[in-house]
Amino acid sequence: MFVTSITANEADQIMVRSTIDLAHELGLQVVAEGVEDWDTVAALDALGCDYAQGYAIGKAMPIEELLRQNLRPISARKAA
Repeated sequence: MFVTSITANEADQIMVRSTIDLAHELGLQVVAEGVEDWDTVAALDALGCDYAQGYAIGKAMPIEELLRQNLRPISARKAA
């Protein structure tokens, strides 16, 4: 919920930054969900987030389609 507005809402950015920092202090890695645009990806990167998922990264798809895409040879993925 906080991730979607970190580029426009300072309070949400503070909440996300403190959550990332806390997780890292506990030795955990952080996955941000609901990442819908590349400005948010950049902001999360600047805050030290480890992973992101959401429409900016890739649309939701059935597992079968994901497996087909990821099982293609690398040269075929670059052409897609």
